[in-house]
Amino acid sequence: MKKVIKLTESDLARIVKRVIKENDDYTLYPSDSWYSGNIKKGPYRIHQWGPDSWFDETDSSVSPDEIEDFEEEVEFGPDDFGKFIEYTRSIPNRWDTARSTQLGKDYYDRHYKQKNPVPIKIRKLRGF
Repeated sequence: MKKVIKLTESDLARIVKRVIKENDDYTLYPSDSWYSGNIKKGPYRIHQWGPDSWFDETDSSVSPDEIEDFEEEVEFGPDDFGKFIEYTRSIPNRWDTARSTQLGKDYYDRHYKQKNPVPIKIRKLRGF
């Protein structure tokens, strides 16, 4: 037996607003895989926050020895947030959780406001 539910216009408006808000909250994450924790370690490594601080796509620390054999390295300076977002868009990762939002830009800018900041670099390893 089907059940009929009657909604007022205000009920419907409230539901629509809630769905839109939940969708907006969800887009803070780069992909379903990031949110669910299913990111796999791939060929990319990011260098940030210290002279020997390298991280894989899952944001796990890796040994500097692991990143010696690479086929490509891209460096991002203080004014390259847009370039960083564009480069990482197709890489499932946990590095830029807010993507192109102001929150992500603020985080990126804070990195470069440190005393003696380390340039952000991404290496694509050879042989993957």
